[in-house]
Amino acid sequence: MLVFVVFMISEAPSEVVNLQATPSCKSIALKWERPIKDGGMPINKYVLTYSSMTMNIDGDKTSHIIGDLKHNTEYSISLRATSKAEWGPPVSLNVKTQEYCEF
Repeated sequence: MLVFVVFMISEAPSEVVNLQATPSCKSIALKWERPIKDGGMPINKYVLTYSSMTMNIDGDKTSHIIGDLKHNTEYSISLRATSKAEWGPPVSLNVKTQEYCEF
């Protein structure tokens, strides 16, 4: 009997594409596109880091709103895709919330 075993080598996903931020006075709306390369495994989550906070976002999502922020404050935001194999490289940007809230 002849048996073939195939091993799939998974790599890290590439970076998220076109990360965009739209600030208001107390929140920042993020949207992005999925990585061009998933590294051979599905994207299972995105890891979002800002200020001293880190949170996981479901891998099916391509948008998120960061709430409860201070107005007129600059935030460093980092987002990376992850699979069960590895973490992809982060994409970062700095965004300042608006000084005044519109009612």
